[in-house]
Amino acid sequence: MNFYRITFLFLLITSSAFSQNTLKGKLLDASTGEQLVGASVHIQPINLTAATQLDGSFTFKNLSKNRYRIHCTSLTYKSLDTTVLIDKNIFLKLYLKKTVNDLQDVTVIGNQDGGSQKYARRAEQKSNNISNIVSAKSIQLSPDITVANVLQRVSGVSIERSNTGDGQHAIIRGMDKRYNVTLINGVKIPSPDNRNRFVPLDIFPADLLERLEVVKSLTPNMEADASGGAINIVMKDAPSRMVLNASLATGYSQIFFDQPAEVFNKGAIQLKSPAEVNGSSYLASVNDFTKANYNYSTKKSPINYSGGLSFGNRYFKNKLGVIAAFSYQNNYRGANSIFFQPSTQPNPSPDKNTDSSPVFTDGFFRTYTSQQSRLGTHLKLDYRVSPKTSLSLYTTFLQLNKAEYRHSVDSVLAIQRVGQGQGLVEIADRSRFEKQGIFNTTLQGKHNLSPKFNFDWSAVYSKANRELPDFGQLKSTHKAGIDGSGNAYETPFLLLGMNRDWQHNTDQDLAGYLNLHYLQPVFNQKIAISVGGLYRHKNRDNYNNQYSFTPKPNADGTPQVYNGIDAATFIFSPASAGYGSAASNPGVYTFDENIGAAYGQVKFLLAKKLEVLAGVRVENTDQNYVTSAPASFAGQSGSITYLDVLPGLHLKYNLNTQQALRLSYFKSVSRPAYADIIPFADGSTSEYYSINGNPNLKHTSIDNMDFRYELFPQGLDAFMIGAFYKYLQNPIEFALKQTTTSGQELRPDNFGNATNFGAELMFTKYFGQWGVTGNYTYTHSKISSDKGLYYRDPNSGGLTTIYVNQDRPLQGQAEHIANFSLLYKNVKNGIEAQLAAVYTGERIAQLSLYRNLDYWERASTLLDFSAEKSIGHHLKIYAKANNLLNTPYEIIIKQPNPFISGKLALPEQKNSSYILTQRDLYKPSYLLGLRYKL
Repeated sequence: MNFYRITFLFLLITSSAFSQNTLKGKLLDASTGEQLVGASVHIQPINLTAATQLDGSFTFKNLSKNRYRIHCTSLTYKSLDTTVLIDKNIFLKLYLKKTVNDLQDVTVIGNQDGGSQKYARRAEQKSNNISNIVSAKSIQLSPDITVANVLQRVSGVSIERSNTGDGQHAIIRGMDKRYNVTLINGVKIPSPDNRNRFVPLDIFPADLLERLEVVKSLTPNMEADASGGAINIVMKDAPSRMVLNASLATGYSQIFFDQPAEVFNKGAIQLKSPAEVNGSSYLASVNDFTKANYNYSTKKSPINYSGGLSFGNRYFKNKLGVIAAFSYQNNYRGANSIFFQPSTQPNPSPDKNTDSSPVFTDGFFRTYTSQQSRLGTHLKLDYRVSPKTSLSLYTTFLQLNKAEYRHSVDSVLAIQRVGQGQGLVEIADRSRFEKQGIFNTTLQGKHNLSPKFNFDWSAVYSKANRELPDFGQLKSTHKAGIDGSGNAYETPFLLLGMNRDWQHNTDQDLAGYLNLHYLQPVFNQKIAISVGGLYRHKNRDNYNNQYSFTPKPNADGTPQVYNGIDAATFIFSPASAGYGSAASNPGVYTFDENIGAAYGQVKFLLAKKLEVLAGVRVENTDQNYVTSAPASFAGQSGSITYLDVLPGLHLKYNLNTQQALRLSYFKSVSRPAYADIIPFADGSTSEYYSINGNPNLKHTSIDNMDFRYELFPQGLDAFMIGAFYKYLQNPIEFALKQTTTSGQELRPDNFGNATNFGAELMFTKYFGQWGVTGNYTYTHSKISSDKGLYYRDPNSGGLTTIYVNQDRPLQGQAEHIANFSLLYKNVKNGIEAQLAAVYTGERIAQLSLYRNLDYWERASTLLDFSAEKSIGHHLKIYAKANNLLNTPYEIIIKQPNPFISGKLALPEQKNSSYILTQRDLYKPSYLLGLRYKL
């Protein structure tokens, strides 16, 4: 019996001596608790090294009982050495302290790693506003190369896309793009758009950014015309040490593997109209106009390419900081589109309780080729004059050139499907070359006069411009049909005509900002008092000159057969058409706007946990414009002045160091766009309708309320949930207006009052090598407007139209928006990857004059992918793939579909519950590149 006891005891001792244990832990920032990703943890005496994962974790397995030495290192942190006895499974939290550079005369004033994910999270947590921030690191790893596409990943943001599928404008919390503003480093910039205030966000290359901020609640020290949100584009800042980054990439758009790209000679375009070259009294002849921009050639699978370079350093004992950055992108994009144009008047319904149904007159079948050249440069200097005074100067220049060819087939026959008979087929080739630019330079100063008092100021000059030279369209037509014997036939193409249009506009801002800050203790509480204001003078000019050409008839009076552009001959009929339209065109105008604003706000802490920020802002708007239209023209000139008093209250209750509750109220405004109040027809902006102005528009006032709970646990993890409510007085929306018995145009109008409310959820969680991040936004808005009801009176049989009030959502507001990204990071192998999905629910794309005939954009899901792999210490290879699901852009009318089969059948009608009126297909695009970092 003793033998068995001794044997059991021996086995117990030896198994304990050779048992295998696991050491797990996390490496954290000692001051912030932030997890350190990619740090090195070395264990001795077994000489193993592990790299920390996305959540700062590390693991060593199969450790025998022993005392081990742990050595931890991470860039910009002091190394850590410690010992630990491992006789069981152990979990450790280890903290590293930041390296401190002791300088004799000056403190380093470089950025605080403002492009890191850590900085973005802490900025969200410490902000006075409700905001979402995307770091440069997140942008670099995303599938996106422009700011517009980056924004689609932000909570509550949906994107309007251009006709080639690229993101262009942001809708924030269901508020149309007119309710949002764009800032560069906190300063509002003008727009190159020829009609609107909002900035086309596809002009910004994403690799110039340090971070992207979307501010959703306005404090009194912010300009008040951002009811949806303020998009603050923070450009790269001067670093604390030398930085050199370079990138080069190439790729292709898959659509041009299936069809050739059609291009024209951009150099052949006449940049100025004959009236600009020779004077407004010049009578042009057809020989003054080139035809070369209507000669097209094909490119098979054209290559996309992009590159970027940035350099930054500090000089003169770190007093002077410099950052210079450059980005260039050249991309070919394409689309295939179908569009069914409705008649101005629908089919009458049998009674007033039934909706009218649409009638389609034309079917457009279009292909697009667009070459986009995007240039961005940025320079910033900062200089510390003394410990109390610093100056900075930054200059940004952005330019986006688009050369677009559109081939359009307008087929009446395809719509009518009348069988025997004939129909017209019209061919239109369009050459469009558009240049947009933004220039901004800002000089800023910060002055600390005492521990209690400081002030800052900014002097700003900005200019935006757009040029659309020699924008034209060439048309020809022929008849096609089925003869009495059932045989198909076509007649030769006849030349219809040609239009040429020269447009350009500039928008210049001169602005000054001043902010005074005073810190006053009251009853042992520090009260921060801020007062200040701004003055901005804006000048906008717009030029629009159109020429219409008539085909020259043959000698016998018959129409001219179209045998190519070089053989085509034109005349001006009447001859006075050679003057162009500029002399009496209300689209030639100047617009001046002066904004004066002042604010006061106080911030203080109650009961150690409740932060209070309260204040009021006053903005005065003074506008005047004059056009070249005759004095008798309604809206030839105008002058508008109004004053807005805008209070704000923001509360933040800190539950603990990681959790907080926010509640805010602020009042905001939205001013009509320049061209919104000037009545001139413009066919260059909308693909299918002319747009006109409305001089009777009122500006919009909005009351806004926000609530949010936020949790920022250790590291980059975050959780936020909140709600918002907005009440709009005199909201502005575009609706189709009937101009003639057969014509319609888009025109802005005020639509009474509206409400908009919803809820937002955002989360980020990292575990090991994996991470997930996402958001969901529910938005519900309500606005009432009068809609026509065209019906046949069942008693008299007569046709009549009455107007009924109908509730609907705000234009552009999607009820559901969601983002989800799956992240992967393998530090050991230097691999990072992201699979990102974006869901946008259905929303009204265009309002109709008639009840339940609005045009809705169908819900869509986009899927994108990106990845990068480290090659050594300085080089990475990366890949981006967009629109992997080939998601179409579709517009529908939400009515039962009678056009699926039979005599009224239309192409691409596949669903009986709705009528498809437009579908655009873009196909995926791919990019492969190298990135170098010194």
